[in-house]
Amino acid sequence: MWLIGHGVLISSVAFHKLVGITQSSAHNLLTKIRMAIQSEMPHDCLAISSRVFSEIFTQRSRQTPARSHPRAEQEEFDTQEFERSAGAVCGQGGEEGRDASDRVPVPSNLPVPPAYPEEQLHTARKTESSAGQPGDNLSPEEHRVYELLKGQDLACDELIQQTGFPAGAVSATLVLLEMAGLVERLPGAVYTRRNGTASESLPAQPAEIEALSSDDKKAVDSFKKTIRRVFFGVSRKLLQPYLAAFWCYMDRARWSADALFSTCIRAGPLSYKDMLEYVSPPLVKLRLQGAHYTGTHLVKVEACPYAQ
Repeated sequence: MWLIGHGVLISSVAFHKLVGITQSSAHNLLTKIRMAIQSEMPHDCLAISSRVFSEIFTQRSRQTPARSHPRAEQEEFDTQEFERSAGAVCGQGGEEGRDASDRVPVPSNLPVPPAYPEEQLHTARKTESSAGQPGDNLSPEEHRVYELLKGQDLACDELIQQTGFPAGAVSATLVLLEMAGLVERLPGAVYTRRNGTASESLPAQPAEIEALSSDDKKAVDSFKKTIRRVFFGVSRKLLQPYLAAFWCYMDRARWSADALFSTCIRAGPLSYKDMLEYVSPPLVKLRLQGAHYTGTHLVKVEACPYAQ
């Protein structure tokens, strides 16, 4: 609470090394604090589709489909939301008729976007999956590795040396690119590009972001850059708690160590089951300091001495 209340963005990896606890315990502690901050987010926040943040979905969760890129979690969520909405409209196959294990818990205090007709939903997916070229919409790490494999096959050690990235980051990036169908592992731990287009788990830029104002686009871009720099990506499941933590990080007039402590007291206990069952809603809340997202705020994000 003291670290976060003083404007520190810290990952579970860094926190577990700092205080000498396991990474899973660090992750649970940070998640609980982020969800407490989330409970204080005002109603006048910008409500935006989680699809806007698909490019930073590089972490797996319980909701990620098996043997799929973490970005596939968004498509799976869209499918479940469509089926739930369709069942409610038709009066058949609704929540009462579905198995409990298939349900995705969504907080009821946030608005749910209207369901799209099934034909439009499939058409949008087909258009998105076919748009762009292989390697589009990758994270900076994924793009760097993918570009190095252009016209040559490289071993993992060579990629580590040429990128300058940590060995774990390169290994994770190669796994994501391999699951996305962009690279292929050859004998001897050598990687090469695969022919063909990017898989459906790498969507084109969603239309929702085009409808945002320039200030809101700056806010979204600022959040994405910070997430890549500090956390290297998030899961769709925990997107909203990370957005809440970013609000705490930016709004230093609203948040302090004392304010965060009081917020956690008001939020009450949060069980491990609550965290496991939580899933970010279709429309997530985004709020930064004040009503406008200026270049000054972006500079503060990049210059924060605690961010690393």
